[in-house]
Amino acid sequence: MVKAGGGDNQTVISGAPEDPVEQYRSMPLPDWERRGVYKDIYFDVADGIAKLTIARPEVRNAFRPQTLFELSDALSTGSSMMPQKKNPDPLELVRGKSGRAVGHLVSLLTTLKGLPSGYNKDLQEDKQAVFDAEDTLAGCLAVIASVVDGLTLNRARAEAAASGMLLATDVADYLVGRGVPFRRAHEITGALVRKLVADRREFESLSLAEWRAASDLFEPDIVDRVTSRMSVGAKQTPQSTAPSAVAAALRDVEAWLAPAMA
Repeated sequence: MVKAGGGDNQTVISGAPEDPVEQYRSMPLPDWERRGVYKDIYFDVADGIAKLTIARPEVRNAFRPQTLFELSDALSTGSSMMPQKKNPDPLELVRGKSGRAVGHLVSLLTTLKGLPSGYNKDLQEDKQAVFDAEDTLAGCLAVIASVVDGLTLNRARAEAAASGMLLATDVADYLVGRGVPFRRAHEITGALVRKLVADRREFESLSLAEWRAASDLFEPDIVDRVTSRMSVGAKQTPQSTAPSAVAAALRDVEAWLAPAMA
């Protein structure tokens, strides 16, 4: 359920889609926003910000040794000082372009703010904002597509990143599955985490005897259950990390894109 507006004047949308972009598109807009070009610039800016969520972490992690993805040499430049660094130029440009699109939206909203009903000469200012926002978005889409197509996944680092203390919730879930209230499972797991941190160890290093010392509800299968692969696969809800859920999401995207790619 989504509420739009403030105070007592709220519009309640029941059964709103779970996808944030679709949720945004389904929200009611004031009358003037329903005029095609003005609504378009809203969606252009929303899509531009979505591209920023891709570009921002990749810019930050592009030259870190623990990064999960390797940028293509064809889409990055070297550093004049640090030999190991790759500058993610295309992503930095996309990050900057998002501000340009937001600026167009603000300028158009300012123009529209004081208008009475009907057409006014002020509206001749909408052309540059709308057309440039469209061109900017099209360019950003092309850049992002090239960058994503050239990414190389470091599978070993990705699997390692999903392990360690991130598996603590899975340990608590294991106990809950054996009838322990979550509050108590949280306490047991927290005590175990504190011990492991103090000893500079991970869950994978625990013997069955050490597991049982924390709780006699831990069975031999705990060793196989608390792994990165089992953790990822255990999340079975839609849009979760389970391979089946990820595959379903990819099929949905491919089906959505198919008409445009035909």
